[in-house]
Amino acid sequence: MWTPLYKSTTKFNSGCGLPAFYEGLHGAITRTVSLVADPHGRRTEITCTTCGGHLGHVFKGEGF
Repeated sequence: MWTPLYKSTTKFNSGCGLPAFYEGLHGAITRTVSLVADPHGRRTEITCTTCGGHLGHVFKGEGF
């Protein structure tokens, strides 16, 4: 079984070759802000609310 996470209408070209979305479905993803900045700046980890699977990161000041 799979859990819908995003609508295809929220997909954008991030330039990294991986699918990128600017908005998740309500309640489908969890955002966890890092308390410590790394060399790329402060990051927010995106995970699946249902299974906890890692979906990627969003960095402060990054596009969307």
